[in-house]
Amino acid sequence: MAWVSWSRMCKSKLEGGMGFRDLYAFNLAMLAKQGWRMLENPASLMACMYEARYFPNGDILNASIGSNLYYAWRSIHKSIEIIQPGTRWRVGNGKTIHIWDDRWLPTPSTYKVISPRKDFGDFPMLLALIDQDTRRWRKDILDKIFFAFEVGNILSIPIPHYPQEDQLIWVKNKK
Repeated sequence: MAWVSWSRMCKSKLEGGMGFRDLYAFNLAMLAKQGWRMLENPASLMACMYEARYFPNGDILNASIGSNLYYAWRSIHKSIEIIQPGTRWRVGNGKTIHIWDDRWLPTPSTYKVISPRKDFGDFPMLLALIDQDTRRWRKDILDKIFFAFEVGNILSIPIPHYPQEDQLIWVKNKK
């Protein structure tokens, strides 16, 4: 009986079905929505439970699949491939944003730094580029490690007057 209802879901509405064209894509979209909820509300019970088990030292976007998996986690983890390309970071305090690996620049082509990597510590975070007293970019450091056009892009990014958390935002695709 269950196979009948599944086959009906993909039939057009005119034929008595629900009109889904691709159940796999629909399911992946719903799972991505759950992943996005975990990003938006990291204090939720669901996010805390998965964080404790699968990504205690990071965030969902950088989580590995792990072992001894819940089926739900395996499914949500698969949806990260959908979420990652559509997001970038909004600069707050700079503690969460990795200079070289994360998408944080206002350049729609990649949102990433393209300057060659400079030795800036083991895991260089954006915090190192922000003067904590004046809440301004440290232009002297920017000039040493980035291309000139990237320095201009970075200087155009506003830094909040009062430190706040970095925020992952959804980027609208322009077509």
